[in-house]
Amino acid sequence: MNYRQASFKRLFTRFRRAPPTIRPIELDFSAAIPFDYHPAAHTSALGLAVICHIFYADMVAEFGRYLQNIPFPFDLFISTDTESKEAVIRRFFANWMKGSIDIRLVKNQGRDIAPKFVSFRDVYSSYEYVLHLHSKRSDHAGFLANWRGFLLNNLIGSTDIVNSIFAAFSHCPRLGIIASQHFEPIRPFINWGANFEISSKLANRMGITLRLNHALDFPSGSMFWARSAALKPLVELNLTFDDFPSECGQLDGTLAHAVERLSYFVCERAGFRWIKVSHPKLFNQTGAIVRIEGPSSLDRFLAEKTPTLIA
Repeated sequence: MNYRQASFKRLFTRFRRAPPTIRPIELDFSAAIPFDYHPAAHTSALGLAVICHIFYADMVAEFGRYLQNIPFPFDLFISTDTESKEAVIRRFFANWMKGSIDIRLVKNQGRDIAPKFVSFRDVYSSYEYVLHLHSKRSDHAGFLANWRGFLLNNLIGSTDIVNSIFAAFSHCPRLGIIASQHFEPIRPFINWGANFEISSKLANRMGITLRLNHALDFPSGSMFWARSAALKPLVELNLTFDDFPSECGQLDGTLAHAVERLSYFVCERAGFRWIKVSHPKLFNQTGAIVRIEGPSSLDRFLAEKTPTLIA
């Protein structure tokens, strides 16, 4: 067992002992995706920026395949940390035809979070929608090996899924974030862990008050669709790379972990709602997955099955 694996074992034990902050799985509702009806196709007029941190350049082809499922033009913003990785990424996307591509070198600091909100802070004001992706690899625990593929399949696994995502955004103007339901093996980690103090300090800067014993939920794995406006309170903090600790394999307790846990709070602070989606074939327990048969069904889901955290 290496150092990261030993650290994860200790962390796992601590998380399992922490008080639960998420609803029980049988009450943790999500919308089945793709929807049961066929919404109209969307166009590039929507203004989509895909912001993707590719630390592991050997995954570039995998992301290229998933991005082909977006059925309209969009602009692609990629960050990585070395010139050699940048060269691999540029070669792969040399013939990219779906929109402009902007590749930026960043510090290996703040995981995927700092590149999204520091290096690409200028992007949000120019696009109505963003999709956050990153080359997630969880080598410290074998049971997490499928986490990245699970998230990608749930969020961008087919053209029908993407069309359903934008049907929801179009029908619900106050819908700010659409994220995946949790990968079932990581449910024990949906709590504050060692992150409450740093999260609370950051939240206070955005006018959000956290309470340790109140509900918590967040896009675990830090991949999700969003309206740029729903992330505005966080973007406007003007975080810098210096705000994030140097990289030394931390598994918890950093600013990046805090930002991840605050995503839905930020969305609500900006005046928007959030929902989670589930492709039923990816789940063992499907009792809380709600089928969406049309726009009125989506309205009922938002009204009856979607919680708020700040309230």
